[in-house]
Amino acid sequence: MTQRRSLAIHTFGCKLNQCESAHMQRLLSKEFDVTIDGSAGDIFLFNSCTVTAEAERKLRQRYRSLKAKNPDSMFFVTGCYSELSESELRRLGFDEVIKSMYKTSIDSVIKQILYGDTESCCSEKGLPLSLSAPEGRTRAYVTIQDGCSNGCTYCRVRLARGNSIRSKPVSVVKSEFENLVDRGFKEIVLTGLNICFYGNDCDSSLLGLLQELNTVKGEWRLRLSSLHPAFVEHKLVDYIALNPRIAQHLHLSLQSGSSRVLSLMNRGYDRDSFMSLVDALRELNPLIALTTDVIVGFPSESETDFDETCEVVKEVGFLKTHIFRFSPRPGTVAARLRDQVPVAVRKERARRLECLSQESTRNYLQKSLGKKRVVLIERTTHMASSGRDEYYVPHLVSSGEEGELVDVVSEKICSEEVLSYGLFHFRSLAVR
Repeated sequence: MTQRRSLAIHTFGCKLNQCESAHMQRLLSKEFDVTIDGSAGDIFLFNSCTVTAEAERKLRQRYRSLKAKNPDSMFFVTGCYSELSESELRRLGFDEVIKSMYKTSIDSVIKQILYGDTESCCSEKGLPLSLSAPEGRTRAYVTIQDGCSNGCTYCRVRLARGNSIRSKPVSVVKSEFENLVDRGFKEIVLTGLNICFYGNDCDSSLLGLLQELNTVKGEWRLRLSSLHPAFVEHKLVDYIALNPRIAQHLHLSLQSGSSRVLSLMNRGYDRDSFMSLVDALRELNPLIALTTDVIVGFPSESETDFDETCEVVKEVGFLKTHIFRFSPRPGTVAARLRDQVPVAVRKERARRLECLSQESTRNYLQKSLGKKRVVLIERTTHMASSGRDEYYVPHLVSSGEEGELVDVVSEKICSEEVLSYGLFHFRSLAVR
């Protein structure tokens, strides 16, 4: 009997990439012994990201380290970075650069590369079917669309994934959703490159999809991945905030609190319209948790522009602010803009905003202290259980089994780094 080859998948970047890697893992497990982030293997498959220069640097660093330890192994790469920089990655030493369109048939593609298997079909192009998290986890993901037509001036990902919207049919999403519920997943996340565009290429919408999924029986809750503030309609706001099966946490990518900078970014909204969206959500649910992304040091960003961003972060009271120093990406409009902000200034502004972000987190948790929440237990030890509630707040819980939804009351805000979630969390008591 021929020994199966080992294959290690290394993933960089966003949730969408992580979902696609989970799908590729399932496909490849039929033929190979697959590990995630393994340091040894006959074959290494990198799923790449191009959103920042740092993401690309980390991939190159990881490749050199693994190649030094595994000189006789084969190295393949797919994803957004490879889509736009194929020749660069071939020069680095990758044996094969695989087009992103073939992620859905990656097993056939790799068999064809290894064995010259002409029977293997590489023509399947589309969105991965239901994407559950790695084995032993309690949260699952379903990719519902790909593509973005917005044209943000700093974004290179759209160049890699395309600006045509490709939505998965409602019936297919619902079938996958039902299958995941039947398999015992208690929280399912809808993800995509820009899920607000879902249905633009067919007779549907994100709201229509949510209404259809709400008919699925069983014990579950649904969480949405990042939403583009310019395309969140008021009907969608009402449905989310008033539906107990939808997690009361939204990720709204602010990027800047300066209307002038937002215009340069081509985001499609200004400070006032962003705040109007926040006000509409908070009017329906004052404690709805909001997280966000902010880019500091965008070309020509002045101290006044940065102060306006800080003011919005304070006023909104985000649960979490993900901070990125501007990175000029090849092929983007922003990379060609004048008045590039010095790197030292970008770093200093990121540091200041991080301090403000931590204060915002503490303030949000203080408002939620003592409230009853429902925590999805994600891991357990002999000491305690841990997981996130419907507001995406992490908890250490007195009891609970993995995969169980547990009613809790938060008792104390803690700041020791005992969870992989980050600095702040609740210590909570399970209530029955």
